[in-house]
Amino acid sequence: MTHRPEEIDSVNVSVYQGSLVIFSAVGGVDIEELAQRQPALVRKEHFTVASRLPVHRAREIVAEAGISGKLLLGLAPVLSTLADVFLDYDATVDKVAVIMNVVSNTRVDLVARGIVKGIIESGKNPAQTVAVFRVPGAWEDEGSKILSKYAIPIQGRTVSIDEAAGIAAKNAH
Repeated sequence: MTHRPEEIDSVNVSVYQGSLVIFSAVGGVDIEELAQRQPALVRKEHFTVASRLPVHRAREIVAEAGISGKLLLGLAPVLSTLADVFLDYDATVDKVAVIMNVVSNTRVDLVARGIVKGIIESGKNPAQTVAVFRVPGAWEDEGSKILSKYAIPIQGRTVSIDEAAGIAAKNAH
């Protein structure tokens, strides 16, 4: 199933210390639960310090999830960079980066609200869990207010995805 960019308002990515990345075009849900209930919607890839997660393999993972075009080209390097962050800085699932460039009408306030709610419900502090948040879209001011309330670092649309990934790497350490 291929997704058109306008059909996707978020993606789901988890990287685990055991060098496993889990990716899905289905956002806003618990990815582990999704993997159990609907494994066809989830792509998993193991990587190591030696093999890393090269961009070409990240592209394949994103494409296998049904994402194509500019969105595929934008998400693959982010996925690869997140894997590098986990390897280079011995990060754990406790620190995440929310970097999306999905569609211009993405409701930033809804994404922010959902992320904050999920982190709080998991018993964690949002300010200590999110390394960087970059999601350009609609309702950015409202999203910024929500994120500021929880001291989550925000990057605007003037910051590229690659720059945001670099900031996430720095903040994750």
